[in-house]
Amino acid sequence: MTEPRSFPFDDAHADVLVVVPCLNEQEHLPGLLDALLRDARGALVVVADGGSTDASRAIVAERARRHANLHLLDNPQRIQSAGVNLAARRFGAGRRWLVRVDAHCDYPAGYVDRLKTAAAAKGADAVSVPMVSRGNGCFQVAAAAAQNSVLGTGGSPHRHLGEGRWVDHGHHALFDLMRFLAAGGYDEAFSHNEDAELDRRLRDRGARIWLEPSAAITYYPRASLRPLLRQYRNYGRGRARNLARHPDRMKLRQILPLGVVPAILLAPFGLLLAALHPWALALALPAMVWIGATLAAGAGLGLRSRVPCAMGAGGAALAMHAGWGFGFVAEWLRLRARPDHLPAPPVPLVVDPDGQATACGLEAVTICVCTFRRDSLFETLTSFLGLSALDGRAVNVVVVDNDDGDDLRAAVGRFAAGYGLPLAYVHAPARNISIARNAALDAVTTRWAAFIDDDEVADPAWLAMLLAGHEGHHAVIGQSRAVYPAELPGWAARCDFHSNRITGRPDNAYTSNALIDVDFVRGTNLRFREGLGRTGGEDTLFFRQMAEAGGSIVYRPASVVYETVPAQRATMAWVRRRKYRSGQVHGLLCREFEPVRYRKLVATAGAKLVLSAAMALLTIPGTDASRRWTARAFLHAGALHFRVKPAILEEYA
Repeated sequence: MTEPRSFPFDDAHADVLVVVPCLNEQEHLPGLLDALLRDARGALVVVADGGSTDASRAIVAERARRHANLHLLDNPQRIQSAGVNLAARRFGAGRRWLVRVDAHCDYPAGYVDRLKTAAAAKGADAVSVPMVSRGNGCFQVAAAAAQNSVLGTGGSPHRHLGEGRWVDHGHHALFDLMRFLAAGGYDEAFSHNEDAELDRRLRDRGARIWLEPSAAITYYPRASLRPLLRQYRNYGRGRARNLARHPDRMKLRQILPLGVVPAILLAPFGLLLAALHPWALALALPAMVWIGATLAAGAGLGLRSRVPCAMGAGGAALAMHAGWGFGFVAEWLRLRARPDHLPAPPVPLVVDPDGQATACGLEAVTICVCTFRRDSLFETLTSFLGLSALDGRAVNVVVVDNDDGDDLRAAVGRFAAGYGLPLAYVHAPARNISIARNAALDAVTTRWAAFIDDDEVADPAWLAMLLAGHEGHHAVIGQSRAVYPAELPGWAARCDFHSNRITGRPDNAYTSNALIDVDFVRGTNLRFREGLGRTGGEDTLFFRQMAEAGGSIVYRPASVVYETVPAQRATMAWVRRRKYRSGQVHGLLCREFEPVRYRKLVATAGAKLVLSAAMALLTIPGTDASRRWTARAFLHAGALHFRVKPAILEEYA
């Protein structure tokens, strides 16, 4: 028997949106969510998950079945800033306050009460809280001791308990939601130090930030050296980006770690040259003084606290200083060399009141383009400028960048601004096309989304033809027509292996030219399978799952996009590999949806392989007919391979 969902009977916090950015936090989530839900009092709690691979999502889903005010939201950009912004846009309508809760912390009872009380008493636009570190294992205890002291954090006001006060920056807790949105929310170009950067923009707009000690939280540091070093390196990078965006005088606690960088770099030379010139040992002296003083100070912390593990605070502090310093210097130099890597500040965010944009009485449509290091993206975007009129229907564009870095963000922004194109950039750094496609679906706020590849250009009538055939269906598929430059071998155009057309069942579809009913997708929980994100075939499986879920798919060949075939793809080696992978995907579909056919696949695929191989030889190798039979042979070989050993070639590794 399913346990009924509970609805909050106390709505004192019905004006509050609580957002929990999360990525692989299974250790902390259960206790955190249970505490938040006990104290929610009508607040809406949204967990913005950045693609957890542990049990985090299951933990949220299990509690969401029992609590109507708990929601799981996919955060395709993975970073915390993007997750909070997305939740504020998606769920902020009708709410006054935004509370940010980090999954790696413990919170006091009545946390939201304390924050709202402080905001009302002080007239604050934002409330920050002190963060006190605590450890479990020995290294974590040492790191916590360093972070709670001047040794590790330089006396930052929000890193120790004290009196309430007005501050420039603190650990983020509560915002006036309208202030947050008007400032543009978090800058999603910042993976770290995004909180201090937002505080600066809030202060520039006249907002006041109160530090409330009664709502102090407990933070659990990284449990080993390497993650701690990486964390503080990212903090340093974020601070450098912040300073480049908002030039200001640095505080002493931020300047001192920068001295660590030359000290570390000079020390090896001093030690090596000391044998030849004793005076060279002076080059190593700064590093030796820093290491010795830091270790001694850490030992003193442990002795005063009478906690043996805390005596290692000096070692943790060394990692914090070095990570922060090197991260800052590296990012500062990078931005000096390439200032265009730092985009303009974000524009105000807009709450989507109902999850669907409309224009002139017609539903808007969003064009989605997933990209990975292809200059042809801008040819794709340019083709949208010439699309046929859609009877007043609004058209939005979402570009999902699947690269590790977000270097494309600025160029896409300049293109959109230059042409007045309503375009949103989403960074989904995974090198996995399924994650990119899922990120596109998550970013769409309209019912209909049109997908096109980043190496295609749209015919002027492309979108109009898709929309003309969409009534009563959940997906419309057009054709992708290959264009073969004159310098390519003649057989490439004659055999035309590169075009995408549907000749059989309509659910044997693809996303290179597709219109998708996003409402149906969300209602049936359809997702592109991430396990196929480097092999390909994820779109074929997606549409087959749509059909199995009751979706109607129709083929409209009048809708056309064009793909120019590059020389490296106009080879039989490429064709053989692509057909082989397509056969493997066919085997996967048989295994999942047609078990009887799958059991017979060894016999059927084997027989077709033998026949096709024989015909490839009989029709004289090198002729167009032989090439077509060869392609079919590799298709059946792929299916046979999957039946014998289920695996799919990595097409996009």
